[in-house]
Amino acid sequence: MIWHPLFLTTLIVQTSGFLFLVTAALTAFRIVVGWKSASADREQLTLEIKAESAVLQTRWALGLYLFSNILLIIGTTNVYPDLIPGAMCGTGVMQAMNKAGSGFLILNGILLTILLYWNNLEILNRKQTDVPLTVLSARLILLALPVAVLAFGRTLLAAIGVDVHQPVDCCAVVYDQFRTIGEAHQISGLPDRFWLSAWVILSLLMTWAAVQLRRRHHDPLLKWNAFLSVVSVLWVPVAAVTLVNILSAYHYGVLQHQCPWCLFLLQHGAVGFLLFGCLAVVVIEGPAAFLLPAAGRKTPLVFATALDRGQAAAGRVLTALAVFVMLSALPPLLWRIRFGVWIGG
Repeated sequence: MIWHPLFLTTLIVQTSGFLFLVTAALTAFRIVVGWKSASADREQLTLEIKAESAVLQTRWALGLYLFSNILLIIGTTNVYPDLIPGAMCGTGVMQAMNKAGSGFLILNGILLTILLYWNNLEILNRKQTDVPLTVLSARLILLALPVAVLAFGRTLLAAIGVDVHQPVDCCAVVYDQFRTIGEAHQISGLPDRFWLSAWVILSLLMTWAAVQLRRRHHDPLLKWNAFLSVVSVLWVPVAAVTLVNILSAYHYGVLQHQCPWCLFLLQHGAVGFLLFGCLAVVVIEGPAAFLLPAAGRKTPLVFATALDRGQAAAGRVLTALAVFVMLSALPPLLWRIRFGVWIGG
């Protein structure tokens, strides 16, 4: 079990967020079952008051979960490795957590994505006095609740499963995945060249889609919104694979050290926080450019605001892409200029 004060703080913060979310979900269930926007009876007015409280509770939950996830990442990358013999980065921490460690960050990421989308939807909902998206917002809260249960349980199991007296060998995990030099130059059976080409092509397509969306203010068919959403979802895994398996070598200065966690270490400039933060922005804002206008399509005032929000999402995607490209592509270029060859020869 990890007894570090940082992890105990993380658990307390996450528990507080979970309690806020449970309280909000109780009201959300009543909204889904009995919301009558055209009614003015006592029951509906009481439910509207409770709905206001549920919005505040869910926003508190979002803030607390966001804070707890930041603490989790900081702890896993730069604090908890010191507690585990043989661990030098987050890979060693994941190894010490065994099977439970593989999913807790993913579940927490899914939960944050749902709550962030809910928050954007609720902002749109408040643009009209009859709050037409209230039921949809309530359903998202109900969707977030089971994910929160799984995320909290997985996080707790991962921490309990750590034996701080059992040594690990995180470098062996990284290097033992290759049996031959040929395997080291392939990812899922495809050569490095394929992944680099796919990343460049998808980056250009995403830039084109975002620029087109920024230019076309009112597009009721949402063609560019949908295109940006699809390209963003495709770009994120390709960019992550290319970064970890190919481009990270220029940050480490050695070949085949395909470890995403070492990018978060201070000795490598903690560049992983920015790089993976950019990936997170794209995976949230890209789909939001389409999903938010689609959700408010039947309400003119909400739809107009959602189109503006879609344009803002396109701008954020462009910014995240620019930062990611600069941080991931600049080290290879500097290496080439300095040594006259690529790191692989």
